[in-house]
Amino acid sequence: MRCYLLCKYLLITFLGLCGLGMAGDCLAAAGGEQDYQQGALFFELDSDCDVTWRSDDRAANTLLGTDFVGFLEVLTRYEARRIEKAFQWRHPALNGIYRLEFEAAGQAEQLVEEMQLLPYVMYAERVPNYQTFCTPDDPLYSQQWAFQNTNAPQALDLLTGGSCDFDGFACTEAPIIAVVDDAVLLSHEDLSGQLWINPGEVAGNGLDDDGNGYIDDVNGWDAADNDNDPNPDLAIAADNCFTHGTHVAGIVAAETNNALGVVSVGFRSQIMAVKCTPNGACTPSLPNGLEGVTYAIAAGADVISMSWGGAVYSETYQTLFDLANEQGITCIAAAGNDAVATPMYPASYEHVISVGATNEDNEITGFSNFGSAIDIMAP
Repeated sequence: MRCYLLCKYLLITFLGLCGLGMAGDCLAAAGGEQDYQQGALFFELDSDCDVTWRSDDRAANTLLGTDFVGFLEVLTRYEARRIEKAFQWRHPALNGIYRLEFEAAGQAEQLVEEMQLLPYVMYAERVPNYQTFCTPDDPLYSQQWAFQNTNAPQALDLLTGGSCDFDGFACTEAPIIAVVDDAVLLSHEDLSGQLWINPGEVAGNGLDDDGNGYIDDVNGWDAADNDNDPNPDLAIAADNCFTHGTHVAGIVAAETNNALGVVSVGFRSQIMAVKCTPNGACTPSLPNGLEGVTYAIAAGADVISMSWGGAVYSETYQTLFDLANEQGITCIAAAGNDAVATPMYPASYEHVISVGATNEDNEITGFSNFGSAIDIMAP
């Protein structure tokens, strides 16, 4: 147990490398339309009804008209297309939360207000549009000054072979770290030997062997395209797309002491790859970050790494991190690169460790966010 806790400490110490990087074209800390997904809301019902609805489904229209008085009129007025469960994972804490998609451009705030007036709606909110933060470039250990600044080499001496024994405490399983990001290249020479392998899943049989709600999730999950391939879309990766998650995964748990690439802070930790950007999309946005975090919880991650965010709070996301905390999962997120004291999310949610950035002189960088919302500063 103490070995596992040390692994978690090391990851926290270095998350600044994953999510806080070189100044440049980074995410702004505003709160405008760019911070929300267009045409989408989250809401929670106080009912146990399983509401799945499409605008062309007459049976569903009848249900809404009888069991949820006034709901259908609101949906019609804002040109709603469909309602579905917000979470693929079926859990009592999440079952009442839904995602609503609608056509009425520019009327999201009015729709939220009308939804919250309905007596059976506990809350309604717009869906955040979180984005990956900028990242640095640390190709060789000799250039990884952050290790020396934190005495990490001494700590890594304790973490050998995926198991350790000191002071009478032993651990035999390396921590599972979910890298929830755009994608992770599973074949990368510094990552392929570090991948988490789902012990309850039989590869390629088309079944959900472990009952977690995801079929053939052997190394992770593509939460954006809803399949078991978390690799980048290689057709556009050459255009500097889908590189963020692989970079983060290398910092978190690249194979160490193998004469290749970089040294990682997680050393022998296992990488659970979680892809949150759809194939074909060359964008810093993570439209399926929520689904990615959901998968990491359902699949049994020990640590969830999130090097992305935005300035918008979501009660739906907070429910998810409450659940992760209840299951003993450590959630860590980058605090942002805008040199402001504005809280960023997911870093500023309850039960998430917010990490700011320091430089080679152990001083705050010129780009790091700061203020009371930050839990820890790291290289």
